[in-house]
Amino acid sequence: MRNRILQTLSIFLITGFLSLSNQGNLSINSINALRNQDKEIYINFNEKQIKVDIKTLRNKSKLSNKLNRTLLKGYNLDDKIQPKVIKEKGRYKAVKGKVKTSIDMNHLVLASLISDSVDLKIKEENTDFTFEKANDFADKLNKVKNQKLRVHTNGESQVENIDILTLFKNGTDEIDKNALSSFLSKYEEKHSLENLVSNVYINSNTGESNGFLKDGRKINIDQTAQNLLENIERGLLRIQIQYDTLKAMVIDENSKEYRYEKQGEGKSNFKGSDWGRSQNVELGTKNLISSVFVMPGQQISFLNLLKNKGSNISWKLAKVIKEGGKLELEPGGGLCQVSTTLFRAALQSGMNIDQWRNHSLYVSYYKEYNNGLDSTIYPPYVDLKFTNPYNFPVLFQSYTNENKDVITEIYSPKAIDKVELIGPFYQGDLPGLRSNQILWQRKTSRFMHTQTEDYLSTYNTSVSR
Repeated sequence: MRNRILQTLSIFLITGFLSLSNQGNLSINSINALRNQDKEIYINFNEKQIKVDIKTLRNKSKLSNKLNRTLLKGYNLDDKIQPKVIKEKGRYKAVKGKVKTSIDMNHLVLASLISDSVDLKIKEENTDFTFEKANDFADKLNKVKNQKLRVHTNGESQVENIDILTLFKNGTDEIDKNALSSFLSKYEEKHSLENLVSNVYINSNTGESNGFLKDGRKINIDQTAQNLLENIERGLLRIQIQYDTLKAMVIDENSKEYRYEKQGEGKSNFKGSDWGRSQNVELGTKNLISSVFVMPGQQISFLNLLKNKGSNISWKLAKVIKEGGKLELEPGGGLCQVSTTLFRAALQSGMNIDQWRNHSLYVSYYKEYNNGLDSTIYPPYVDLKFTNPYNFPVLFQSYTNENKDVITEIYSPKAIDKVELIGPFYQGDLPGLRSNQILWQRKTSRFMHTQTEDYLSTYNTSVSR
């Protein structure tokens, strides 16, 4: 009774292993720990029978040699005729070939777990590939034989010099996924860095975080193979590489993983900035707001970020707006671009805005994306502050791109409030607005309640639409 229970348990374990295996192939070595080392198995084939011990059954090479010398002696595994497609004198055609057969090791191992006598089974590959299908497949290949194989990935297209038949199994219409994977491996290597998944690591007690949340990618060979077949059917020699997304995670101090989804973003642009200002914007984005993790009820102060993360940075000289509208060179000029982008993301994410102030002068840098929504900072008095109103954390992560954009993305483990930014409104759009003012309205929908807030920027100079 005890042995029968152990055998049943073994079946469940092996079945579970098979369901998790990508190839569906069972390694004989994987069951070593489950077997009775003294057990012997009778293997039957074509009215013949041999007895093997467990050591032989565990050794694939030794088992194969013994089967070929005994049960399979005089039996040709490749004795059945099957069509295949070949390329001859520049054209594809169907010819006679042989069926590729092999011993069904999966069946042999699984059956031996529950029985002392097992029938040997032979597997045949692609037995439904008839002469009619072979001729049809050859015709399809002849239609595309004068085309160069084009591989499309990441918005790029590359021409490859390869006989497409080498990507199919034994001249059949079944794609050899191992050959396709090997052929496409250089594309995965070429984009290996951008395809890597990147996680964010946090301390949920302090809110400290590091890393950058970025999904990775891996080539999906099955979908890519299907894409190739569909293109050949359409008369195109083309591969569109298909990818699976490797989801990035937020990982806490206890190694617990959380999936965060992107909820929106804030943007600004610093085209036209001089070298010193551009350097400060990029340094500030990278060092101050690349990863801002805001716990429930936590208030973020930009001046605190500057103090805690920027005190050891060699800021470049660039113009800053002083009281009275004067422009003077100071270290860190341009950091208002960084605070402005974070402010726009905070607005878009439904954060409670506790403190903000627009620049005294109307600045053209902030016109693109959200004209009139800018947030100046100047230590120690002028700050940007906002508080997380949710009962879950919110992650702000920022970067610059080649277009001179600063982008602050919003991520959270749950959906944030629906936020609508309405504007900009200028003089003449709404009653009471003056030529030096720009108004935005934020509508925040939380459950059944909608809250509307005004954000009015008043400058010392007139503004432009």
